[in-house]
Amino acid sequence: MELIRGIHNIRDRHRGCVLTIGNFDGVHLGHQQVLIQVVKKARELGVPPTVMLFEPQPRELFAADRAPARLTRLRDKYTQLAKLGVERLLVVNFNAKFAAMTPYDFVHRLLAEQLGVKFLVVGDDFRFGAMRQGDFVYLQQEAKSAHFDVVSTQSFCVSEQRVSSTAIRDELARGEQDAVEQMLGRPYSISGRVSHGKKLGRTIGFPTANVPLKRRVTPVSGVYVVKVGGIDENTWLGGVANVGTRPTVNGVRQQLEVHLFDFAGDLYGRHVEVQLLHKLRDEKKFGSLDELKAQIELDDQTARGWLVKIMSKTSIRNEQSMSDFKDTLNLPETAFPMRGNLAQREPQMLKRWYDEDLYGEIRKAKKGKKSFILHDGPPYANGNIHIGHSVNKILKDIIIKSKTLSDFDAPYVPGWDCHGLPIELMVEKKVGKPGKKVTAAEFRQKCREYAAKQVEGQKADFKRLGVLGEWDKPYLTMDFNTEANIIRALGKIADNGHLHKGFKPVHWCTDCGSALAEAEVEYENKVSPSIDVMFRATDEAAVLAKFGLAEGHEGHGDVSIVIWTTTPWTLPANRAVAVSDALEYVLVQVEGETPRRLIVASELAKQVMDRAGIEHFHNLGFCQGDALELLRFNHPFYSFDVPVICGEHVTTESGTGVVHTAPGHGQEDFVVGQKYGLEVANPVGSNGVYLPDTELFAGQHVLKANDNVIDVLKEHGSLLHHHAYEHSYPHCWRHKTPIIFRATPQWFISMEKAGLRAKALEEIKNVKWIPEWGQNRIESMVEGRPDWCISRQRTWGVPIALFVHKETSELHPNTVELIEQVAQKVEQSGIQAWWDLDTAELLGDDAESYEKVLDTLDVWFDSGATHYAVVNQRAEFNGHEADMYLEGSDQHRGWFQSSLMTSVAIKNAAPYKQVLTHGFTVDGQGRKMSKSIGNVVSPQEVMNKLGGDILRLWVASTDYTGEMTVSDQILNRSADAYRRIRNTARFLLANLNGFNPETDMVAAEDMVIADRWAVGKALEAQEEILKAFEECNFHAVTQRLMQFCSVEMGSFYLDIIKDRQYTAKAGGLAHRSCQTALFHIMEALVRWMAPIMSFTADEIWNEMPGVRNKYVFTEVWYDGLFGLNDDETLNNAFWSELLRVRGAVNKVLEQARNDKKIGGSLEAEITLYAKPEFAAKLEAMGNELRFVLLTSKADVVATDAAPEAAVATEIDGLSVVVAKSDAEKCERCWHHVADVGTIDAHPTLCGRCVSNIDGEGETRQFA
Repeated sequence: MELIRGIHNIRDRHRGCVLTIGNFDGVHLGHQQVLIQVVKKARELGVPPTVMLFEPQPRELFAADRAPARLTRLRDKYTQLAKLGVERLLVVNFNAKFAAMTPYDFVHRLLAEQLGVKFLVVGDDFRFGAMRQGDFVYLQQEAKSAHFDVVSTQSFCVSEQRVSSTAIRDELARGEQDAVEQMLGRPYSISGRVSHGKKLGRTIGFPTANVPLKRRVTPVSGVYVVKVGGIDENTWLGGVANVGTRPTVNGVRQQLEVHLFDFAGDLYGRHVEVQLLHKLRDEKKFGSLDELKAQIELDDQTARGWLVKIMSKTSIRNEQSMSDFKDTLNLPETAFPMRGNLAQREPQMLKRWYDEDLYGEIRKAKKGKKSFILHDGPPYANGNIHIGHSVNKILKDIIIKSKTLSDFDAPYVPGWDCHGLPIELMVEKKVGKPGKKVTAAEFRQKCREYAAKQVEGQKADFKRLGVLGEWDKPYLTMDFNTEANIIRALGKIADNGHLHKGFKPVHWCTDCGSALAEAEVEYENKVSPSIDVMFRATDEAAVLAKFGLAEGHEGHGDVSIVIWTTTPWTLPANRAVAVSDALEYVLVQVEGETPRRLIVASELAKQVMDRAGIEHFHNLGFCQGDALELLRFNHPFYSFDVPVICGEHVTTESGTGVVHTAPGHGQEDFVVGQKYGLEVANPVGSNGVYLPDTELFAGQHVLKANDNVIDVLKEHGSLLHHHAYEHSYPHCWRHKTPIIFRATPQWFISMEKAGLRAKALEEIKNVKWIPEWGQNRIESMVEGRPDWCISRQRTWGVPIALFVHKETSELHPNTVELIEQVAQKVEQSGIQAWWDLDTAELLGDDAESYEKVLDTLDVWFDSGATHYAVVNQRAEFNGHEADMYLEGSDQHRGWFQSSLMTSVAIKNAAPYKQVLTHGFTVDGQGRKMSKSIGNVVSPQEVMNKLGGDILRLWVASTDYTGEMTVSDQILNRSADAYRRIRNTARFLLANLNGFNPETDMVAAEDMVIADRWAVGKALEAQEEILKAFEECNFHAVTQRLMQFCSVEMGSFYLDIIKDRQYTAKAGGLAHRSCQTALFHIMEALVRWMAPIMSFTADEIWNEMPGVRNKYVFTEVWYDGLFGLNDDETLNNAFWSELLRVRGAVNKVLEQARNDKKIGGSLEAEITLYAKPEFAAKLEAMGNELRFVLLTSKADVVATDAAPEAAVATEIDGLSVVVAKSDAEKCERCWHHVADVGTIDAHPTLCGRCVSNIDGEGETRQFA
């Protein structure tokens, strides 16, 4: 092997190679597996297999004090690499200059130009270049332009442990030499030149060969049984060695001292290799040389005995190690990397999906299939998406993809809500209010442009989530066609008799200057003035007469009725006081300096008196509320009086049992006021300021006028009590400011006029609500909701395109036809067409009597009408109605309800068959996301750090029916779960290496039973997973997926097949049966993953063997699974019992390992003592039971009484004896079996391995 010392020694003749890069510390089995791949590829390409390694190792430069101990020096690496077929070794001087090389120069200058790399193999965690900026993804990208291929290495495992230099150091530190040997494929050794020492060993009768350890720190210390090579070409000698500082003689420098048994020659100057076979003890300081000599004598005897034991069947000379049989093993190999690197890889996959029109391919594949339509509730086109948007879109995508795999034609047309106030406010900041710096038409155009830009920003993030859909042709409520169809929907509602104009109190935001829909109102706590106000009787005698007072007991002082309110600003509009005809009222005599007589509900009298601080009072008389009806009382500060009216809304829950009534400022007040013909007074303007003719308060903002109103009440002697009161109060969802009720002329969809409420409630019962409580929630809302105010006084919105009579306000008799004509104009030029329209153009002579309505529609009408404006119009839906709506739980009062109302009003039917709602996202402590708290989880940051699939897995794993907790810690747990699933997939793929399903598939009836059982477990899992997908129970999907990967596969099946998969004859039945099972499982698993971990499923799909379509997303669920029959002896019930047995045996083995009876489980021979019936079942496995229990031997004894030495297990009637095997270890499969060495051609192999190498291969029936 040629050694190239430094980059500066690379010559032109060195161009062209297959290269791998690393430290190769220890040159362990994991490294050897990589090198096998490198050598094989180099032979294919006709170039030298080459290794690049670094001196010093990078960590020794950057963090010398924390750098780990080296397993091997450069000379030892050279020797081992040469044995493995490496032809060139480039040793790079890893200094500051090299560390500063840019990633680009490393790839293009060093690898491509100087070395002429044709093929590169590195770990997918490989980092390079200045500040470690280069990673595997960057390397892949640059390698394409540099014209060489890059593949990643994969982990190699021994006894479930990943082989690594770190793992070997850990085992060396524990003195587990057997475990180290298993990972290295050879005993651990130290080599060096024998030098002269102080010759102290001779003085105590134990001469030693001294080998200085020319290293900063060694990974081993203590006293070991060793064998030493290098004495002559073929000789290995046994001995005992100490590695350390020799504390008894106050040594400082670490060195290796070896005492060779029965050797008297001269070794000075020789280069020897010392293999550390077994650790006897740690190094210690003795009190004297005599004590040291006594211990060395004991070490000598122990070591000699140990060597005799291992030499009994195998000569210590001419040993073969497992690494010599590497070419006979079926080592796993795949290009599917262990690390997902999702943040870097996913954007590349997305590019391919869109370059190849993946969504279009899905549509072609599912054309003509049964239909499933999930109609997208449009997010608002303003701002970046947040974690709640991500949850919503991912849930929809999971459903769409799972339905597609169920062979539905399930198109997904994403949408955006584009009109409304938030966009107006953003545009106002940029260009000013319409009608000032810009015209209304210009303003609408700016709004359209702003919304379009917001859509593009959100669209990019939604696509990055892996959500597939008609992203190039989404629906926008501002599309001309959609705007026109929204107008048509309004026309149909009007034609069906649900529309009317009224003067009613509506939720009004003084900041918006517009009415609000129910869905635009949020309730937050607010501190308001709580006041009790007295209205004095105009005719005291008439009032007193209602209480039936005895003569002389009428009391004294003014007679007043007392109301309670938290909105003093509404008192200027008061036109009545309301009582309940079902309540009893009391006339209370208040004593003191100012005696008075007060009327309140008798049930609340004590509370009112306590609140007002009145200590001396008594009751004068009682009457029912209806007795007070139409009695009149003076307004508390205006010079008019108001009547007492009876209302059903009056209760004794709070207040006085008498309600201040202002029909212009409250829905219930308005309704009861209509009954009594009260004036609907509205002294408040759209900006929340009292109108100029408002006595006492003109020009004041209502929410700032409360104190002034209270002062006026005090001046008039009308205030009984006042205190601050915190309560829930309606706020604007946009401005987060308190709103008011204000009576204005508005357009309404009536809940009663044409039976809309009753029909809507009927339709709710025909819908499937997920979760079920959604039905009760929306029913209660529909039952209690007022008429829907659909008009807004805004600029950017779909117009209420109606013509009304100037005098009567009646709709034009040809409204339906006119609506269609307007819609056609809007289809051509958008909503501006309405404002540009000359009334005469459509109405002709009628234009003089009619005027256009200039209000815009509530944006909830826009989105609520999309079942008609989008679903019924888009070709993708083929005339079908929507099957499902899916949004957050707040949409019961929002989109679900607005859609229901418009659909029933237009079609007399609900717009959906199923409604699924998800909860809100909160942090790990259950708190709302808040920038001020600093607990906001940004989906963009998650995708850039962990990847979209981790976010998707978190969404699927969380029970969406309640609050969805998310935090960095929770997402990291999802990442851990993802890695377990990915590693399972990687194991399956790696072990399908060389498998062609077209030629290598084994028929089910010919397969090993364990393999059929595993396929059956996949079938069982698939049935549960598909049911969960159908029920939208996605966290059940992920739980079952994790159980399958981690427990049924990872903890059992994939563990027990490693021996067979690696050591069986390549292409033999035992090998191909296992691969057949893995292939079936992989075909099912990748489909289960696809709706949730879409990127990873696509990555897996491209690495799977066999002819297949380009994408998993065009497929259907895998139907090639099968299982065991119940009538078989080794049926599913048997394997369930066997799993319990294995678990019980593992506990016993673990205890034996802790007690130092055995090292690895393959050192164990076990005997199972079981009751006869149970023993008979276990004996059915024959010699193959050991493969399931991962021991070298497993015997079964049928007995009712186990020997005392047996360890009882938690399984009734099962006890276990563990013994360390005396049999020799097979150097190929590592099993300890009696027939090792019985075949002269392979003196270190068992008969099974010889058959797998030279014969027809072993036979497996069961495992």
